[in-house]
Amino acid sequence: MISHRHRDLPFFAYASEKSVRIDAHSHDFFEFTYIVAGSGRYCTGLGGGRFTSNDIIVTPPADVHSFVSDRGITHRQISIAVYPDLIASLRIGITPSRIAQLLGSCSRISIPDAKTLFLPLFNSLHAEFSCRAKHAASVIRLDVGKLLLLIDRANASPTDITGRLCTIDDVAVKQAIVFIEEHRAERNVMQALAAASGLPKRSLAARFKKATGLSIREHLLHVRLEKSRELLTRTDMPIGHAAYESGFSDIGLFNRQFKRHTGMSPREYRRRHAVK
Repeated sequence: MISHRHRDLPFFAYASEKSVRIDAHSHDFFEFTYIVAGSGRYCTGLGGGRFTSNDIIVTPPADVHSFVSDRGITHRQISIAVYPDLIASLRIGITPSRIAQLLGSCSRISIPDAKTLFLPLFNSLHAEFSCRAKHAASVIRLDVGKLLLLIDRANASPTDITGRLCTIDDVAVKQAIVFIEEHRAERNVMQALAAASGLPKRSLAARFKKATGLSIREHLLHVRLEKSRELLTRTDMPIGHAAYESGFSDIGLFNRQFKRHTGMSPREYRRRHAVK
């Protein structure tokens, strides 16, 4: 098992600007990796999935996992190692077990405003750890606390879209996000959105992509999957009903998309994360 513990602070940070291949291994810390540029695949004993620019891959202690970036494209990442005792010492109401419960085994965080919310924190953590200037340990503790709070916010309430709206200036895009949130379970939500916006489809699609970094379909899928995660963990609703209530009319498609994005089946996800 890999360990990077330092005597003065249970934390480590590094950056890479080349393609990487990391064979199956485990470690004694939480690892948070921000994909600045590039794409690839991560794998665990429970499955795996794809990652792309501005995703965050989180791996809990003792989880056996591997990581490989796609060849032939620019790849840049920033990784930080946070030890459970550092998390516990922050006293911000988020414990190591809370992070593990939220994220499960090697989870991918993908939200529209990740570049605005998370990248500055990863850059700051890497810079502070590398330079070790005066008060670096205190700044690192503050940044780690903020990172964990933002991750908790992103996972705790899938229906709360305030975080996604606060950094978007385009009114039409804000209205589209609200519309998708309110109508995600409707079969023809894409057509209804186009009609409600009053804009040409191509124009709305281009503005949405520019403001959020996602296509409208990608965002709709994200919202539906987040709703399904909420229903699976907070209710005893049958999996098929949870899929339907989230907006999936095809249970096979739901199962495939859910496993692709979480690394596990809906049944396994419920078993690991159900709120007791």
